[in-house]
Amino acid sequence: LQLTSDLVKSANEDIQIENPHENVEVFMPEHIFNTEESGLTNEKINEIVNYLMVARDSTFRKIERMEEQLKDLQDEIVKSYQHIDNEPYYLHSLMIHEGTTESGHYYTFV
Repeated sequence: LQLTSDLVKSANEDIQIENPHENVEVFMPEHIFNTEESGLTNEKINEIVNYLMVARDSTFRKIERMEEQLKDLQDEIVKSYQHIDNEPYYLHSLMIHEGTTESGHYYTFV
């Protein structure tokens, strides 16, 4: 993204407008299509498009890896509790703390 931003800024400093929010400069995408006005060449536009496509593909791959990791972790959680699924247990009492670590109330149900 930084490379794309640098390419755009270096190619057409004159088409940035001032944003009242902390002097943020905004690039207007409609200027890309008018290459004479923007100062962008087709080569620079292609560089930007190619960079964005690579960034998109990289992001999709990262998302896919994260989704696989999430599925693996969920499977691991299920697997780690399988051994107790067949064991009966009986709830005899319950203790609840309501409050903060420094103060509060305890409730016990037997």
